[in-house]
Amino acid sequence: MLTHVAFGFTVAPFIILGLKDSLTVWARVYFYCPIGVALCFALFSRSLPFRRKLQKMQERRVASPKAIEKVVKEEKMKERADQKEPVLGLPEDPEAEVDEIVREVRREIEERRRRGSLKGSVDIRKLVDDTLKELKKK
Repeated sequence: MLTHVAFGFTVAPFIILGLKDSLTVWARVYFYCPIGVALCFALFSRSLPFRRKLQKMQERRVASPKAIEKVVKEEKMKERADQKEPVLGLPEDPEAEVDEIVREVRREIEERRRRGSLKGSVDIRKLVDDTLKELKKK
């Protein structure tokens, strides 16, 4: 509400479009905006005891920064302990993931050899060339 009132005070000269008329409007509302700003500056200046009193009240209500940092660290540690999902899609142990993939590929190759799908060593380049030749013929 205070912001809307301040905007109303500030915008009035742009609607009236005259310096004398604008000063008349501001005088009729007792120049509340500039006086309010001046009072705020005076009230919260460093020289007055009111600001020190507010700071002391705030210090009593808010915990010390070290206590806050300690709580934040504890919360982060709890999150890390509870976290079992990979962060940003990355596995917790990338090397173990690669080793698992290699084991799966080897198992698949051995299984195909047992079934007879693969005979001897596989020449992937030859298979690709043969597939390309077949596609060109079609």
